Amino acid sequence: LTMKPTPLHLQYVLCLFISRSQALSSSITAINNNVGRSRICTFGAKKSSKIKCFATTSRSTVSAIPIAEFEPEAAQGVMDNIILPMSEFEDRSRISRDAQGITYGEAIDVNDERLQFTYGEFPLASFYALIDRGMAYLLQSELEHKSTESVPMSEDDYEAQLEYQIKNQPYDEFGKKRRHLVDLGSGCGRLALYAALTACRHGKGWNVHGIEISEMLHDIAVDALQTGMTNGFFYDLEGQPDNVEETYSNGMSTKVNLHLGDVKEQADILNKASIVFCYSTVLPTGWFSEEIGALIISSDWSTFLAESCCNGCVVITTDRALNPEDGFILVDRLDVENPALWGSTGFIHVLRK
Repeated sequence: LTMKPTPLHLQYVLCLFISRSQALSSSITAINNNVGRSRICTFGAKKSSKIKCFATTSRSTVSAIPIAEFEPEAAQGVMDNIILPMSEFEDRSRISRDAQGITYGEAIDVNDERLQFTYGEFPLASFYALIDRGMAYLLQSELEHKSTESVPMSEDDYEAQLEYQIKNQPYDEFGKKRRHLVDLGSGCGRLALYAALTACRHGKGWNVHGIEISEMLHDIAVDALQTGMTNGFFYDLEGQPDNVEETYSNGMSTKVNLHLGDVKEQADILNKASIVFCYSTVLPTGWFSEEIGALIISSDWSTFLAESCCNGCVVITTDRALNPEDGFILVDRLDVENPALWGSTGFIHVLRK
């Protein structure tokens, strides 16, 4: 944990030459006894026998800390080649359809409640761009409530931004400064693990949370984290020397947490979130706002997030905006690459309540 970030070209060499044979194989085959198990639907979706593996009655969390921080491009190489190989994307998508109870070739009505649980892998570079943009508004939001000090907003003033971020982070349970980034519907943990590898570029001591309702996808995420630990990218918090936990508790390391469960049961995580990201492209909508120029996410989601997140929280959604009547102020939008949809628009909101 005292390692300095390796130069970018050396990180690429690391990504390319670590033997894939050392990695644990991802859990890409669905567990047969999971299919058909009774589940509970969430966010206003009517109970349906079609949804076989979404929502759980239990809550499970696994955690780890990254061994070092990476440049965004190098972290993407680690994710796409080692931890969750892109060559296995179709397998992960198939498992998601099994979890939804959707059979291959099945005709799906546009109002089918299972569609809000559709699995997709948002581009890592686009995710980073949105988080980076959202971070500027988080700093501004914190400033309005805590200080009269001006925020360094220029891209050329990167060191000044980092100094401000570290100085103004909120305190955690150890009495150390820490912010929280939450990925809602984290699937196989791809964005959460990537965020953990790159989060230190936005200030030390982040807590990254991925919340997933499907046990089958959560299992893949856990295996992916295990692969990351096997290949030396993450430390397991269990059974490690005291200095590992000490480094985290001192506020100098990022921690990633993969949670299994219904988002509505994770209010304790959301109410301390600094930034929330939701790949919301398939979520149901309530109406189209001519003022904003965007579809508005249904009240089931928008109202819940407004009630659960803290004042000043930055919430980023894709291709759908949150309801301004719930207190979400749309402060920015950013068009990003998303090959699956010929592009996506990220909506960046600050919650005021």
